[in-house]
Amino acid sequence: ETGFEDLAPGEYAAVRAMSADGNVIAGAVIDTDTGEPSTPFVWHRELGKVTLTDAVASAGADLSAWTLDDVRAISRDGRVVVGNGTCNGVRALYRAQLPR
Repeated sequence: ETGFEDLAPGEYAAVRAMSADGNVIAGAVIDTDTGEPSTPFVWHRELGKVTLTDAVASAGADLSAWTLDDVRAISRDGRVVVGNGTCNGVRALYRAQLPR
């Protein structure tokens, strides 16, 4: 079983969404100085924690125009996430597939 790794001093993780079986969790690393999310992540029981951008890119998405800012929800099966981002400098919502 893969657990969370230690965070840097001054950071904590906030969970925003979880699959129905608890095998996939999404959230963000928060900077305690600013209180702002700094790195959205996805944690999978078998794969561990990866950045949201890396997870979505590994499923084949072209993110060259995107910055994924957060995760707001995850599907029951843990395969799809939705959240806020920026596409070509414009705030937008996204829906992204995660790798199997």
